[in-house]
Amino acid sequence: MENHYGVSLPCNLAPYFIQIISKADKSQEAENLYKQLTDKGVCAIIDDRKEITMGSRMKDALLLGTPYLAIFGDRAKRGEVEIESTRTGQ
Repeated sequence: MENHYGVSLPCNLAPYFIQIISKADKSQEAENLYKQLTDKGVCAIIDDRKEITMGSRMKDALLLGTPYLAIFGDRAKRGEVEIESTRTGQ
């Protein structure tokens, strides 16, 4: 299904189930989630590029078609991670 930036692939066709994106100061939390997911067999990818803004990484993630995003942004300060469906934006 198309979103406003690209394609959100169905889980059975997507190369990754979830893409993890974090602010620089939340990279350890993102790495921990990545390890937990991959240890359980979940196909995950982490965008750890430092030279690109969060907004640009989120747009890139939507172009990849990954069904879900895990975002370690400002809410991560309270111990929360945002999980977003790229199909619905919720």
